[in-house]
Amino acid sequence: MDSQGVKVGYLWFAIKEEEAERPYAFLYEIFLLPEARGQGIGEAAIELMKKEAKAQGVDKIWLHVFGHNESAYRFYKRLGFTVTDYTMSIQTDI
Repeated sequence: MDSQGVKVGYLWFAIKEEEAERPYAFLYEIFLLPEARGQGIGEAAIELMKKEAKAQGVDKIWLHVFGHNESAYRFYKRLGFTVTDYTMSIQTDI
């Protein structure tokens, strides 16, 4: 929501416990309407998610960024996320 309480996007995350020694949060998606971008709303949403995850005993948040989404990559890097691995592909001539 923006400062007037108007819905301008959403953030979807879950606390995951399988396949890990400790529970972690996974950010599935964050979306803001184009007119709401660049106003600090996305950063505020991430901060709220971090607080909620911490309140639930989670100390790590994971996410996936598609390689072509350079603006999302820069956004997450600016917020302190770090690259943990790379997934690559190649088109075959079958």
